[in-house]
Amino acid sequence: MTFRHLDATFPKYFIRTFGPQAPFEIILAINPIAEMVGSPIMTGMLLKYKVGLTQTLLWGSFVSGISVFALCIWESYMGAVIFVLILSFGDCIWSPTLYEFSTMSGAEGQEGMYMAITMAPMYLAALPVGVMSGWALKVFCPKNGGPEDRHSTLMWFIIGCMGFASPLGLWLFRKRLILPEDEFLGKEVKPAEEDENAEEGQIRGTRRLRDAGEAAADAAASVKLGSSAADTVIGKSLQQQALDEAMAAEADDVPFKA
Repeated sequence: MTFRHLDATFPKYFIRTFGPQAPFEIILAINPIAEMVGSPIMTGMLLKYKVGLTQTLLWGSFVSGISVFALCIWESYMGAVIFVLILSFGDCIWSPTLYEFSTMSGAEGQEGMYMAITMAPMYLAALPVGVMSGWALKVFCPKNGGPEDRHSTLMWFIIGCMGFASPLGLWLFRKRLILPEDEFLGKEVKPAEEDENAEEGQIRGTRRLRDAGEAAADAAASVKLGSSAADTVIGKSLQQQALDEAMAAEADDVPFKA
């Protein structure tokens, strides 16, 4: 929700507070640049220190949630820059991990659908944020009002409290939303978690990959049903293979008729 307010509420607030020539687009441009530079660095640090999925999402959403309160403390250009930087920093923490989790949890061939579901809350939030943005700007930051009519700090405080519901809800329902086996999804397992038959340094796959491996093993075993292992060659019995070769040779001997 906070990210949606960056598009819906912040530009009009910035113009009404600092004048029609206020370069809000430059402030907004900090976000993609900061995320493009910071996401690989932050992801590498999380992998290096082996931070779990729950901690990553909690810390990232917490940092993003508190970003709005920068505008409550500093109603200035510097406050706007700090707001966007903190929001971008939080997004660098949780966003890559959430996308990885969504992709790796998806069934084979359905990764795109899982990614779409992951992005759905951001687009669904556009409607309530749009309604709230229009009401908040009209009440706390009117278009033709003077400085005495604007209460922008209170507006951002209300928006920040509502946006902070996301990390709070994630913390309350963390045990239901994230399973223990998903904490280090795709990362190197600890010695206590290694399988008895696993080789040293083996990387644990996701549930989807583990299930796919088991399904492949079952399929390979089912190929041998109806014939012995000695009489099977790449899924065909020797008798069937000999019959196919004889039919192909007979077809080659038939003269071509125009």
